[in-house]
Amino acid sequence: MKRNNLEFREQCAFFEWLNYYPSIRGVTFAIPNGGSRNLLEAVNLKRSGVTKGVPDIFLGIPNKNAYGAFIELKINNNKPSKEQALMMDRLRDNGYECFVCYSFNEARQVVTKYLGNNFRPNL
Repeated sequence: MKRNNLEFREQCAFFEWLNYYPSIRGVTFAIPNGGSRNLLEAVNLKRSGVTKGVPDIFLGIPNKNAYGAFIELKINNNKPSKEQALMMDRLRDNGYECFVCYSFNEARQVVTKYLGNNFRPNL
């Protein structure tokens, strides 16, 4: 992912914010599924389980409605790909929340709302 990429910067800002909440950050991680790779690396990643369409971020904290949450971060008018939409449908069918967010601020709001009373800002 390019350093000047707005989506990359928004995702970095999201994780910088989460660093203030270690109990949440400790179970939230990025899934580096995209980006340019050479053919051999792409083949090896696919063989090792990398799957098209997996959202960018996983929040491993359940709430009363879901086992955890996935966030797909998009910028501007970008929409999830067919593979991403299908994967998010599959994840929802299996008890996970899935969100498409268009900025760090939107992702922050989604996490705060998703966690509700479990959002513990002082931990």
